[in-house]
Amino acid sequence: MPVPNPTSPDAIPLAVTNALLGGSFGSRITSNIREQKGYTYSPRSELSRRYRDAYWAESADCNDAIHGSHRCRKFLLKSIVLSKEPPADAELKGIQRYMSGLFVIQNSSRSALIAQLRYVDFQGLGEDYLSTYVQKINAVTARRGAQGNRGIH
Repeated sequence: MPVPNPTSPDAIPLAVTNALLGGSFGSRITSNIREQKGYTYSPRSELSRRYRDAYWAESADCNDAIHGSHRCRKFLLKSIVLSKEPPADAELKGIQRYMSGLFVIQNSSRSALIAQLRYVDFQGLGEDYLSTYVQKINAVTARRGAQGNRGIH
């Protein structure tokens, strides 16, 4: 599914949403279809970081003979609907701590930092991107919309 480019103001809230849904081991997809249902060992979602071609994808290796691919997809999709089960404050804060810590660890070597600087330059993200990333991750909130639905903002 296409998503906003990394320069969009929605990119960081989208990254947090992805981590909640399937982009971390503590995600909803992992909890639902791996831990609770036992349908698969490898559920996940990801955001691509391709230039002007960003996308979100979900995947899981489900055993068709036992569970059926339709049933597995149904549980993948049900587990990711934030409007029906918005993140509680503790769930959101946990993901934000995870993402903040991971960002620091991922940038702890010279080669990783050089790769980040190259990414920032290539995407046109601005000089303050790396120094404000953790702050922006922690500023993401779950709030009620006009219809009473909650989302990530």
